Amino acid sequence: MGLIWSKNEPIKIVKSGIESHLEVILNFGVLKDLSYIHGVRLQQQQEQKNKTQNNMSKFQNLINKTQEVCDNLGINVTNIEVFRDSENGRYYLSGDYVLPSAFGGVVSREKTTRVEELFHMNEKNALEMFLMGFSENRVAYCNASDEEILEFGMRHPDTYPVA
Repeated sequence: MGLIWSKNEPIKIVKSGIESHLEVILNFGVLKDLSYIHGVRLQQQQEQKNKTQNNMSKFQNLINKTQEVCDNLGINVTNIEVFRDSENGRYYLSGDYVLPSAFGGVVSREKTTRVEELFHMNEKNALEMFLMGFSENRVAYCNASDEEILEFGMRHPDTYPVA
């Protein structure tokens, strides 16, 4: 027998055995204060969140370097981060920037997200691949005025003339 508790429920006595523990978990979710079932450690949500944050902190130099290089290129990239895809376990470097476009005599500026995989955890390669999306022409296009973009027309940003 054991005691099971929840913040919203009174203490309940349950039978010993994995079936009863699984029943409690299905009914109440994994309780914050429950840390072991039959000798198996249950990782609490906060611990998992801290673990993920600690894993991401190892990429802080890459994030800082990416921001520095983008600033030096003259492209305003925001929300630069490294994230782990929960389905495939791979890490990705991503950042947002505003890409203008002209259609029907109107210029719109939409947020675009650039994403590159950290293939074999090679940060240098990921940074170089990330920056390939910011050619000199594209940076000039992103920084152009609405009038300049309208004059350029509906052509690809990487063909924008550099002054």
